[in-house]
Amino acid sequence: MKDVLSLIKRLENISPEHDTPVGLIHPYWARKPLNVIQQLVREFSENGDIVADPFVGSGTTVFAALSEGRKAIASDLNPLAIFVTKSIVELLESPEDKLKAAHHFVEDFSDEVLPMFQYCEDYYVERERFVVKGEFEDGGYELISTEVVLKKKTGKSLKGRRIEKPTSNWTDKKITASLSNSPINFGSLKLRPNSRIAIPNGATLAHYYEYKNQIAINLALQLIASKKYGRKNENTLKLLLSASLPLLRLSDKKASSQWPYWRPKEHLTSRNPIPVLMKKLQSIEKAIKWLKTNVEGKDKWKLSDRVQLYNTSIQSLVPKYLEPERVDLVLTDPPYSDQAPYLEYSALWIELIGLKLPLNAYKHEIVKTDAPSRVADTDDYIPRLREGLKACAHLLKPEGTLIWFYQDHNIEHWAALDEEALVNGLRILDVVPLAKQRRSMKTVTSPGATLDGDLILIFKKTNVVAKRPHTTEKVRRIILNELAPHSASSSYFEKYAAIVKSGLKFHLFDLLSQSDKDIRKILSSMDNWR
Repeated sequence: MKDVLSLIKRLENISPEHDTPVGLIHPYWARKPLNVIQQLVREFSENGDIVADPFVGSGTTVFAALSEGRKAIASDLNPLAIFVTKSIVELLESPEDKLKAAHHFVEDFSDEVLPMFQYCEDYYVERERFVVKGEFEDGGYELISTEVVLKKKTGKSLKGRRIEKPTSNWTDKKITASLSNSPINFGSLKLRPNSRIAIPNGATLAHYYEYKNQIAINLALQLIASKKYGRKNENTLKLLLSASLPLLRLSDKKASSQWPYWRPKEHLTSRNPIPVLMKKLQSIEKAIKWLKTNVEGKDKWKLSDRVQLYNTSIQSLVPKYLEPERVDLVLTDPPYSDQAPYLEYSALWIELIGLKLPLNAYKHEIVKTDAPSRVADTDDYIPRLREGLKACAHLLKPEGTLIWFYQDHNIEHWAALDEEALVNGLRILDVVPLAKQRRSMKTVTSPGATLDGDLILIFKKTNVVAKRPHTTEKVRRIILNELAPHSASSSYFEKYAAIVKSGLKFHLFDLLSQSDKDIRKILSSMDNWR
């Protein structure tokens, strides 16, 4: 058994790094800290072992495993996740050729698109700001241009900054409509209504991209389809475009990141796509350098033998695609109950790069959602969560390790996970609180009651059958005993993690769920237990 206590100390000395070269290529959601994942791979697997991640996202576990000389098996329900991970891995295949093709593509794209954004002489619109006239519902609105941010063309770059109210020449500028519907007709791509991410009834993709950027995106797709950059490089070019799309959407005033994913209702900003693609091209350059340093030549296997990727739900992974008891370590980050649905987020750009969701994909996503059409998905959250843990257990060899990044306040959800772990021979080794890289305003204003990070759940696959306590009084006594080593200086998050660990270690959550609904309330009421 690994020395978990020493692991905790080592993790405490690591400053989590989310913004790594492979992570910064694509603004995929909820990236995990690569250096923490690498440490966990080193601790719980050996050189040549197989590491699996059935919720692969942007591929952090895959790149951590490859950098440590392991093989990787990964899957995801979202085809965007598999595309991003596969395309980054493929950068190791003829990287110089792929980089040359990407540069050529961006140069051609700039030549075609830059005239659309010319404002006067050498000045070009870097971003344009609008107010919304009318109602967002059903697309009954008009965008009124209120401000343009100008930059001067210097060589191949746009530099400087000048802000003006738009002139009539700019606002009346007509752009050919020949590219507005080919190959993508933005107005025909309907979105699933969801109040949480501000997608109203009648929304289409045309409501999320300003007209000039719709044309620019279609130009990019036509260039990629021309085959002039080599068929083997198409995924690299689509990766470059896909990584840029979140920043090309109509967004908030700053428009400086992919967040929020929803479209604001009153004030909008649209960005010139050329600087965005150029910046993402630099990210690909840095990623190739990282991959060549940290992955290339790390072991004797061919790249195709080192990585297996599957676009499927975790419920279908075993035995449809993989035999049970195949891997040494499962290290993954399953969805949390309060997160917004990734499949609905993906709909904002996934079809723009030729990807489509399987018709039954929504029936397998582990999520709670505000979409009216997905009531059944919310109701099925716990059964799907249990199926996910069961599939992870089936992947593991005997005595293998399962590591989940997970966070949830709902005791009923923990009770379901505890029951499924017990049934499938998963014994908890530890629960490690991992603080976020960035401190939120909430952390600063209320540090004594904020859960700012993830819990790392570490299970071992065994055949040991544990006993359950039989009374609420005994449950409370166990929790108090487990918390006793924690001093007054221990953080709120550390105490929270201790409760989760005791709940999983002694199988307390079933009884706790009969009297409590939220772990935070247990922490606040513990003084009354003594």
